Amino acid sequence: MRSRWLSFLVLLFLLALLFRPFAVARALDPRSGERVVIAAGEVVKDDLYVAASELVIEGEVDGDVYFMGSTLTITGKVTGDVNAFGGAILLKGEIGDDLRFFGAVTAMEEGARVGGDLIAFGRGLNVRAGSTIGQDLVFYGGQAYLGGEVGRNVRLGVNDVMLAGHVHGNADLSVMGERGASSTPPIFGPMPVEMPSLPGGLTLDPSARVDGDLKYQAVSPLADVERNVGGKVEYVPFESTQETKTQTAFDAWLNALRSLVTLMLFGALFAAATPGFLQQSATKIREQFWPSLGWGVLAYAIFFFLLLGLFVLMILAGVFFGILTLGSISALVITGGLLLILVSIFVFVFVTAYLTKIVVGWELGNWLVNRFLPQWSGQRYAPLVGVFLFGLVLQVPYLGFVLGLAALFIGLGALWLVVRPGARPLRATP
Repeated sequence: MRSRWLSFLVLLFLLALLFRPFAVARALDPRSGERVVIAAGEVVKDDLYVAASELVIEGEVDGDVYFMGSTLTITGKVTGDVNAFGGAILLKGEIGDDLRFFGAVTAMEEGARVGGDLIAFGRGLNVRAGSTIGQDLVFYGGQAYLGGEVGRNVRLGVNDVMLAGHVHGNADLSVMGERGASSTPPIFGPMPVEMPSLPGGLTLDPSARVDGDLKYQAVSPLADVERNVGGKVEYVPFESTQETKTQTAFDAWLNALRSLVTLMLFGALFAAATPGFLQQSATKIREQFWPSLGWGVLAYAIFFFLLLGLFVLMILAGVFFGILTLGSISALVITGGLLLILVSIFVFVFVTAYLTKIVVGWELGNWLVNRFLPQWSGQRYAPLVGVFLFGLVLQVPYLGFVLGLAALFIGLGALWLVVRPGARPLRATP
């Protein structure tokens, strides 16, 4: 159930990032650079789009913020939503509506406020005492500290969590870590946002308060938890033994290895059989990135409508020939239609599961070879190094899911731009 919720929420997050800019009829203010600052006293009366290493908002953005980069710091005010993907977000000011963030650490300082929902995925969540989330809090990741106030409901799926604040609605907690030492792996490298050191598993501070119901899944139950909860308390045990954990970890690594080996084998086969096709598709990503993304999203949606149309047409044709008492033709139409549908599904699944990732990895390999390994330039299989590295990144929890989804759309669009009727073939570089 948790994985379904995670997939659903990640998909909603990405769709919000992809489609919201086109759904709102207002101006936009795109900015980029190493460090972008909205200074104190400055008011941006547009939606703000930023791709930079660091974005600092000290003034006011009268609209939504879309950010991709390393660090986002908000000490001023954003009247709309904040949709961000990066390393860390530090909120000291105010967000009028929702905050959606996918990255390593999400932190709210004392006095910070999110007027709507906070939806985040990553290594850690740090909501300090004195901060406020107006509506729901949803977080999936490593560890979470909740010391502030949540206006409605809380849903967490984490290794470790400490609940020390006030939840005005219900709380649904799924905590996999065992009480004791923290089970959340450390972050390598410096982080601009501090994360508290939490004990393992689920910890309920004496000051914590849940006005509604508390449902929690953990390795072991908490004692006297009813005194912190205004409604009902439901405990769902985790069956967690060291043997189970070891087997689960081994299975995860084995599945990751299988996925990587399969991706490399298919990549090598395509490199041997159709190197020009791979190179043309990769070139489309580099030269027509946004058209590739747009066509990929459109092609993904259209496929299912075409599949439905093919099924309806098959049924109508079968009924038509049946009415004409041409039973053999009716059976042939239905059998052929079902076969065509199955083949279409097989090809589509193969393309979206493997070929799109290979094309994206191939373009990454082109960039790596040209930038760092020029002596490999011209070698047929050299770009496979990018496929290998991209395949490794796809095994990273959460991040791999997001990048895989992005590669699906971008790679599918690039493939369509190459094979669509009337497309002019590119001169593929070896």
